[in-house]
Amino acid sequence: MSERLVWPPGRTTPAETAIDMDCAECGQPWRIHENMAGFRFACSDCGGWVDVPQPAAPTPLQIATNLALEGRREEEHDPSLDAALVPFSEQPRDEDGLVTLNLPEGRVYEGDIQPGDAVAPGTLQHVRNDVRQRWTSRTALEITLMFLALVGPPLTLFLWVPEDDAVVLLPVASLIGGFLVVLIGFSAPKYTFGGLRRASPWYFLEATAASALALGAAVFWMSLIRGALDSPVPEGGQFSDLKDLLGPALLVCVVAVAPGILEELAFRGLLQGRLMALMGRHSGILTGAALFALAHGFSLATPLHLGIGVYLGYLKDRCGSLLPGMWLHFSYNGTLALFLSP
Repeated sequence: MSERLVWPPGRTTPAETAIDMDCAECGQPWRIHENMAGFRFACSDCGGWVDVPQPAAPTPLQIATNLALEGRREEEHDPSLDAALVPFSEQPRDEDGLVTLNLPEGRVYEGDIQPGDAVAPGTLQHVRNDVRQRWTSRTALEITLMFLALVGPPLTLFLWVPEDDAVVLLPVASLIGGFLVVLIGFSAPKYTFGGLRRASPWYFLEATAASALALGAAVFWMSLIRGALDSPVPEGGQFSDLKDLLGPALLVCVVAVAPGILEELAFRGLLQGRLMALMGRHSGILTGAALFALAHGFSLATPLHLGIGVYLGYLKDRCGSLLPGMWLHFSYNGTLALFLSP
């Protein structure tokens, strides 16, 4: 039997990675490198063509080559290209259930995000301009409606009803405002009501301590103001008439319970969620705190309201719950009305 020749000539071809076959015309045995599968070459003995068959299964060398090529393609592949095309409903969610887009800086999400959806902070910085414009318009509308819901009923009361009757009707105004806040909140329920969940007791202890510090700061600040203006009116003095007319229990409901629940739903729930999605975490919290202070009107207490708003914003962001902030809001307003008003 003739010695088995090798193709291509001069190349080492181990048996385990080769194709063995004979020339159909002269019977010369050949050992052919597996990469020649599917090609043809001229037999050196008879000059006839030898057609190298394509193996049914890939050879070990082909498998190794394919794996190497696949690994190289995987290294060169940018996952963000896939993330930018994945439908919104299939995008991953964070621990708060908010949709996150795993996109690098400068990469734009090609899909659509409706204003009623809830997304993680900074998400709207990676979307198309038309999507961002819709979100900005919806946020501006919700801010306006929330201000009207919180300020409108009591303001209308004092403008159109005699003062004594207006004070008595304040609980009714609070109920109307609360109903409107809840109604507006359904435009994005994940933001508004998603924070109504349990939080660690440590956050309530922290909120209690923060409330005490805020009350101390309020007393100190207003004492400075009284000294500078020679004014006898302390912080909390605006509650004295209410206390006389409504009594302690109803007073707490009007100035502590209702604002504690409604303002946290409005500012730390819906508006902060919207603003963080559009502006990022820190800018959203600070803007929400400024709106919170603005909602209480421009007064000597505005710096206090701004500081409390900033702390409440970061408290909600850290613990993921609105309840500690509601407790702080309630304890601060309630103590101010019951014990620090003349």
